[in-house]
Amino acid sequence: MKKVLFGILACFLFPGSLMVFSSCAPQAFTMNIEMRHPSKSGLDLNNKSIAVAYLDSGNSQDSIFNHSVAEGFSRQLESDYFGGRKVVDIYKMPKLTAGNYSSKDTLINLLMVSGDDVVFLFDSPVFGEASVASPVRIQGSAASPDSAYISECSVPFVTRLYVYDSMNKADTVLSYSGSNVLRPAVYNNGKVSDDTLKSLMWKFVSSPAEEVGGKAANVFLSTWKSEKYSIIYYDNFDETWTNAAEYAYDYRWKDAISQWLKLVGLNNVQQRSCAEYNLSLGCYMLGHYNLALKWLDRSDNDFPISVSSELRSRISDRMKR
Repeated sequence: MKKVLFGILACFLFPGSLMVFSSCAPQAFTMNIEMRHPSKSGLDLNNKSIAVAYLDSGNSQDSIFNHSVAEGFSRQLESDYFGGRKVVDIYKMPKLTAGNYSSKDTLINLLMVSGDDVVFLFDSPVFGEASVASPVRIQGSAASPDSAYISECSVPFVTRLYVYDSMNKADTVLSYSGSNVLRPAVYNNGKVSDDTLKSLMWKFVSSPAEEVGGKAANVFLSTWKSEKYSIIYYDNFDETWTNAAEYAYDYRWKDAISQWLKLVGLNNVQQRSCAEYNLSLGCYMLGHYNLALKWLDRSDNDFPISVSSELRSRISDRMKR
């Protein structure tokens, strides 16, 4: 069964026209679409390749922490921008005393190595004094006596993150700093000294450090806004129109484009303009902004449509990012 498309007769799409309401008139329906926008940081990472690196000062504690932070950070970016595919490579970089790791040259060199568009670099952390809570027996546990208790350790830290987006017109390194408390839980027999627990806790920091990395990525995740877009079609002409409209309604933009391409050779300039406008919208939805602008230019030249100006504004906005 075909999906019902609730439309409006679209003589309003053509200002100044004297079209009458008839079955031959173009119709339009509006879609509310959640559109991806730049992150809270202001960076737009969509359709860009990303690398994450971390500094290794030679201290095993720093290395364990930073590697896990980078893992959590990368997984969060992959979930948002790449559908969960593991495409963000992680690099370890030795930290030298004389190194300037917030400089643009350093980050550009990292990009040259990775071949990506954007690089994030985690500096080595600064840890505060660790503390240990009293051990708590695990109720109902069948674990061995050596792990029948759990002690929560706490260690405050400060970390810095440097970001360079080679496609950002600002052409500058962005720096972020944050502080928090790492809380690894250490399983033990309830008799271990605090000093021993503070030493053992570094074996258990991976999971909480990954959580830290995931939270650090939140400011770089996409923001989403609901926007309205109009699809134009003719109900009583070639079924190509309604097929394309149904594909668009199901967000099958490539399939919709393949149908609209069949209509751009029509002799009727009004219909041809509608097909070209739809093609522009389809290309816009797929991120092909230059092509979207070319189709919209053709539509405006053939037969101006009132909804064209808003789409042109949105295409221009995307091209400026």
